[in-house]
Amino acid sequence: TPSAQAPIPRGVFFRGQVDGQILSSDNLIGAKIYGSDGKIIADIEQLILTTDLRVEGVIIGPGGFLGAGEKRIGLRFSALRFGPDGKVTVPELTKEVVAALAAYERKTP
Repeated sequence: TPSAQAPIPRGVFFRGQVDGQILSSDNLIGAKIYGSDGKIIADIEQLILTTDLRVEGVIIGPGGFLGAGEKRIGLRFSALRFGPDGKVTVPELTKEVVAALAAYERKTP
């Protein structure tokens, strides 16, 4: 049980997960992205954060049909569709689009 002796600062800690929050380790990092045909397209490898630490996008990598090219692609977070079954899809991501896209360019190591 928590100690009643130490005052808990307000606005610093989370008591637990609330509606509207997702946990990246459970739902994003390592998640499979499925195509409209139900086949795995890629895996989410990294998050793209803004300087104020908001998730702006994800980096997807080899898996499914991306595995052939081995290139990493940056996707806007708003492009991800989260289904009721927990599957992540990106309807716009097709083999043809992947072939036409340049690999994501990382500026800092």
